[in-house]
Amino acid sequence: MRVSETTKQLYSLSVSLECFEGISHHVSINFLKERFVYTEWRNQPEQHSVSPLPVFKPGSLEQFKRKIYSMRIWEWEPTYQKENGIVLDGNFWTVTLKTQEKTYEFGGMESFPANWGKFLKALEMLVGVPFGKLV
Repeated sequence: MRVSETTKQLYSLSVSLECFEGISHHVSINFLKERFVYTEWRNQPEQHSVSPLPVFKPGSLEQFKRKIYSMRIWEWEPTYQKENGIVLDGNFWTVTLKTQEKTYEFGGMESFPANWGKFLKALEMLVGVPFGKLV
């Protein structure tokens, strides 16, 4: 059975991707108010000057919502971790999805769901700038 907007109405989505030696990203999307806020910060001590703000064109929130439905991210595992022990650097991510039915929370460290690259590409299309590293 295919999940539709009537059975799983999206309320909000929050995504954080923290890169220990690079650019970190956060986006908060409110599907009910049809808006989002994107934040980017850099953890690069060798940079002393402020970079100019990039010019970007945000994408369609409605198209992004359709992609979320097709990816069915509410079926992701709660936690993704590498099997090789503790990772002290790398990419740490969290995703919180609120629907009419439930709040789903996911996270990982250097390990990702199978459709992670597709998910990041959809975020890039929405916010208008690269969002993390594609795996």
